[in-house]
Amino acid sequence: MLRIWNWRRRTRPGSRAKADGGFAAVDALTALTILTLTIGLSLSAAVTARRAAEKAQEAREASVLLRYLMETSPNQLGSRDGRSGAFTWRVSETPALAPGANPALKLCRRSATLSATPSGRTYTVATQLPCPLEPMA
Repeated sequence: MLRIWNWRRRTRPGSRAKADGGFAAVDALTALTILTLTIGLSLSAAVTARRAAEKAQEAREASVLLRYLMETSPNQLGSRDGRSGAFTWRVSETPALAPGANPALKLCRRSATLSATPSGRTYTVATQLPCPLEPMA
């Protein structure tokens, strides 16, 4: 006698087999594992994105404050310190000694440095400009 097997159900065509009704425990655990991994990776990506956004926001605020300090700082030799929000800053202006430079044109180096208190990052900008006129005696 020739037997014909149904490879899907692994039963003979005439036998009584239970119908496939619902998920098996292995299928449910597999789905739960996939769901857990997906949620875990999504949360990790969200934390990374938030940190990147905080760094970008700090860099924007530092850029604005540096620009403000460089534009509004008085044209005087020396250093000035201060604190603004989450930043401590220092603006200094020193004579720039360039060898072979024109003695009639004295240049000074103005630099502003910020230190972010929470992150510990440091931001710096510098430029050269004519030195302030010395008071006449």
